[in-house]
Amino acid sequence: MIEFKNVSKTYKTKKGVETKALNNINLKIGNVGLVFIVGKSGSGKSTMLNILGGLDNITSGELLINNQNISKFKNKEYDSYRNAYIGFIFQEFNILEEYSVYENIELALRLQNQKPQKDEVENLLNRLGLKDLKQRKPNELSGGQKQRVAIARALIKNPKIILADEPTGNLDQTNGKQIFDLLKEISKEKLVIVVSHDIEAANKYADRIIELKDGNIIKDTNPEIEEKEEKLNLKKSKLPFSYSIKLALKSLTIKPLKLLMTCILTAMALIFMGFTVNCLIFDKVDLMTNTMKENDQYVYTVNKTEYYGLYDQRTYELKEQDIKQIEKDTQSALNKAYMLNNNNSLLTFEFGTPEIEKPDYYMNEPAIIRFVEIIDDKVVGKLIGKLPETNQELVIHKYLAEYIIKYGVIDSENNLYKPKSIEDLVNSKHELKLGDNKVTISGVVDDDNSQFEEYKNGNPINNYDLRNYIQNDYIEPSCTVYVKGFTNVAKLNSNKREILTKMSITNIIDNENINPEEISTYNLNSITENKTIITKEGLKEVNKLSKNEVILSINDLKKLDPNYNQGLEDYSKENSTLSYNQIVETYTQNYLNTNSFKALKIKLKNIIKKQVKQIILL
Repeated sequence: MIEFKNVSKTYKTKKGVETKALNNINLKIGNVGLVFIVGKSGSGKSTMLNILGGLDNITSGELLINNQNISKFKNKEYDSYRNAYIGFIFQEFNILEEYSVYENIELALRLQNQKPQKDEVENLLNRLGLKDLKQRKPNELSGGQKQRVAIARALIKNPKIILADEPTGNLDQTNGKQIFDLLKEISKEKLVIVVSHDIEAANKYADRIIELKDGNIIKDTNPEIEEKEEKLNLKKSKLPFSYSIKLALKSLTIKPLKLLMTCILTAMALIFMGFTVNCLIFDKVDLMTNTMKENDQYVYTVNKTEYYGLYDQRTYELKEQDIKQIEKDTQSALNKAYMLNNNNSLLTFEFGTPEIEKPDYYMNEPAIIRFVEIIDDKVVGKLIGKLPETNQELVIHKYLAEYIIKYGVIDSENNLYKPKSIEDLVNSKHELKLGDNKVTISGVVDDDNSQFEEYKNGNPINNYDLRNYIQNDYIEPSCTVYVKGFTNVAKLNSNKREILTKMSITNIIDNENINPEEISTYNLNSITENKTIITKEGLKEVNKLSKNEVILSINDLKKLDPNYNQGLEDYSKENSTLSYNQIVETYTQNYLNTNSFKALKIKLKNIIKKQVKQIILL
């Protein structure tokens, strides 16, 4: 049942002139029958039809369909209402010229996400006298036949209400009579509302005539109706993707030349416009910064690298002025990350001893590579618990937390602590041992690992790509811990002798014939006993080095300077009567006075001076 309650509709022009199309309409219409809405042009009948069809909104009042107020519907709800409840028949037919009769009819069902049943469509075509016309295009049909196609399209989806706007306006008398006869038959099962100027047809076919004038009802021949409630069931309007593609491809074939020219011109215009805009406003830093923010990504590694050649480069620590410049350019705060070494290894937790064969999921014992001093919470992500508030509180990633739960961790009392859950780990505030530091876990980054649940209990990860993904994309972030001031107070032990032993020179020459991995020499040793070295003046015994001195081995020279290596070989051939030690001693002493060694010394000095001040090579 349809009910208008004090419905008014006012149109307002750009100049502010108001026109009242409907004026406080109160009206009830039953569930079946043929209802004519008549009146002169401008009386409001088409407005009433548009409001009923969800094509226009009311200004005030309520429109109830089966006691549900649809006047407050949103656009998507109106789409569903029209799709399930309303069938439209227009004066201009509004059928698609590019598609056959059958395709026009089946489109209504496709919009309801239904696959047309051939028998159902065939029966409807027979009923409407269109059986032999189903493969014809609209331009091969008469006006009456086109209107029958429009009616068939409205009926196929089995709507409750048929709205017909001047359905015979473009038809001759004979075809007009046939259409009204058809609508009269349909109205025995459904509500058919017709907007028409044809008073004679209304008097002949209508079960009820409603006449409008200046937005008011001035005549209603049968206002008494049988009130029968039905539930308003809406169907979402959705055209299947595959069918959408089919329609799109078919549309492309209608005027291919025009389409091609349009595409070419549009592409050229867009390319030219994009090039012009980019030339005018392009800023590399702004582009990178805005892209990161728009993607909601706040974790990026920023390095400062100096390049000397194809395989010759070195990364340095960012200076304070570098950090300030980056913050200025990006208008973002930088959260600094630190590597902390304790006893010549990374500062990390000690875990319990795992079983003999660990599950593939726990293949990697997590290590802490980065301590990130957080300035804001954007770098952390979804959190179980809270951010660190003191310099002894840590936020860790989920994999590290799960590893602690699985195997336990050594606490500040040197006992094995095994929390029952992540919540237990966070809420217990249990002090853990981190080198010589006592720390607690205040939060855990809630990384999504739901897809790995089946592997936690021992199921093997046989897929290489999945194993690689877990290791590199999921486990790797667990190497990051978030702190607030911890790096400033952390207790770290270091053995200076071992540190000097492990310092090395790598990738410092541009020579494609030497593998960069081979150019690695532990040449910054701290010596505590007498060693014999070769100097410009000859052999010399030393038992200690100044802070600005290093020793290069003969193998170092061979790898670092091809001139030395080749020269030593030539000298050996020329002085074959001498022992190898005599050859090396004599040739090296002479080499240390050459320009080749001076060049090598300068190069090494430039490379290593970032770590050791005033390098002097002996």
